Amino acid sequence: SGKGRTFMTLAAYLFFNKDFRTTASALQSLLDGNGSESSPSSILVPSQHRYLEYFEQYVNNGGLGTPRTLGLVSVHCLGIPAFSSESSVGKSCRPYLQIFQGSKLLYTTVGPEERATHLRPSDVRLYEEKDEKMIFDVGQRVSGDVVLRMRHFQSVKKRITMLRYVFHTSLVELDSSSVLYLEKPDLDIAHNSKRFDNNFRLELHFGEIKEKRKEKSDATSDDVLGERKKVINMMEKRKSEEDIKDLESRLHKALED
Repeated sequence: SGKGRTFMTLAAYLFFNKDFRTTASALQSLLDGNGSESSPSSILVPSQHRYLEYFEQYVNNGGLGTPRTLGLVSVHCLGIPAFSSESSVGKSCRPYLQIFQGSKLLYTTVGPEERATHLRPSDVRLYEEKDEKMIFDVGQRVSGDVVLRMRHFQSVKKRITMLRYVFHTSLVELDSSSVLYLEKPDLDIAHNSKRFDNNFRLELHFGEIKEKRKEKSDATSDDVLGERKKVINMMEKRKSEEDIKDLESRLHKALED
């Protein structure tokens, strides 16, 4: 919300100005001074808290350097949220995943939304409570600021954002298994939603991403473009030679006259 962004920005400034030793103490001071009985978690969404901590690390460490690149292999959801009424027993949803790097859509399980209007809800798998978990294969390299968004495909014209997680590849902490374990309080939107069980968990599995072989059709397309470029260059060269010959002919004629 706008209120959350305002408090986040002010807390970051007060910390940067050395009025407080931590961003958390700066934020709490702002809430106390505002006469608010709200807790920081009720003002800021989880990602705003995370990026306040990132800012504190950034200042204390004197910068980040070049963002590291991570291979996001897959995303696992342990638990099924309640976003669809299609299931006769328990919770259900038709989820699809989006990965943004910066503001650019890097990957999605259904294709870019502006080109996916032909999809129907039945084209997206319905997960029911009996499934217990949802797994999405990603296989993408990510670097810098990354946004993971999961949406429910209710209809062609209506998609509902179920959860969002934002992180920076240089500051995310991974264990020895290269898996990032996230609980419900770590996830935007889901953190205060009754559609998710309290034990809902998200796992981001990182690892090596192998280079994909170039498709034959792509190679053929590149060859066609290369040949087309050669033809254009030859035509331009031939036209240039013809222009030179024409100019020489005119000069000879002028001298004879």
